[in-house]
Amino acid sequence: MTPDAVAREVGVAAQVWIIGGYGDVGRKLAGMLAQDGGMSVVIAGRDGGRADAAAEAIAPNVRGVGLDVANAVANELPPAVYVNLVEATPPDLIAALVSRGARLIESSATPAYLETQESAVGERSGPGLLIVNAGVSPGLTNVMATALKRRFPDTRSVHIVIEIGMGRHHGDAATRWTFASMGADYPMWREGQEARVRPGVLSRMVRFEEDRSERLAIGFGFSDQIAIGRQLEFDTAQTFLAVDPPWVTRTIHAALRAGFGKHLACRARGLANLFARGPTMGRPGTRLIVEGHDNVGNVSGRIEIHTGDQATATAAMLARAVRSVVDTDVAGIGQFNDLVTLEDAVTVLKTAAPTTRVFERDN
Repeated sequence: MTPDAVAREVGVAAQVWIIGGYGDVGRKLAGMLAQDGGMSVVIAGRDGGRADAAAEAIAPNVRGVGLDVANAVANELPPAVYVNLVEATPPDLIAALVSRGARLIESSATPAYLETQESAVGERSGPGLLIVNAGVSPGLTNVMATALKRRFPDTRSVHIVIEIGMGRHHGDAATRWTFASMGADYPMWREGQEARVRPGVLSRMVRFEEDRSERLAIGFGFSDQIAIGRQLEFDTAQTFLAVDPPWVTRTIHAALRAGFGKHLACRARGLANLFARGPTMGRPGTRLIVEGHDNVGNVSGRIEIHTGDQATATAAMLARAVRSVVDTDVAGIGQFNDLVTLEDAVTVLKTAAPTTRVFERDN
């Protein structure tokens, strides 16, 4: 089905397009949005057949459409709500859609891609809205940091930790992004400004609630640390990645410290395929910590969330963002945590993953 045909068939008022929507997160997101009877969902991807098949398997109010974003023309697309799940989408297309009134939710965790998007949108005026740093990390972690600073105002710096369990195979795009990010320096927030650091240089030990021992987490280039540091005016914000089982984290850390980051990045596609075919191991869920420190380095407070697998949690956060912008008149550029409170996020997570738990403590 063509974009024009889909737009005519389902109308524009409450239409949501998921760009790159036939992957793991996209299918889950479409299923969540399809439960809302007043919302028509479009799964858009370069392979129209895959998009049609994914849509047909979800619900009658989900349609599939072939869309090559690299050559798409904004004037041929409706000013609907869009969720972008692929970094192949040109920032100029995003800016053109937003200038025509679209509300676009961006899920990327890559700082450079987000910076280019924001610059492109900022150069054009229009009634639309771009929401960045949406998902889990970034996204949920930004919400947690906002709540932490509100509850513990003496917080001057934060450590963000995300642990991804390998007890479930993750989507190809997420796994490939992780390996691809190991090959170059990334920006973190230090002393009130951006500083660049090589993956694997920063690390810390962390003990999650109900664990008997600490485990390693390594500094990683998620965009949340920049957004959190700048928006919340922290002195320092650093994001760390852990993988369960812990030996996987230690192996990755050793490879990065030995200088193999670029080799891993060059082989990101093959490594993602290897992990997809390999056995599952460790927890299937996701655990997150945002830990604050005061001006002398003491822990000021901590918020920790244990929830379902990464794809489910990401889809739940994106669905919440969609419902927040469907009827909004706000224009410009905003952050996910401008739309969603911690209470909102936890409610949505518990619906998607009933075993979700939250732990909070002060110093």
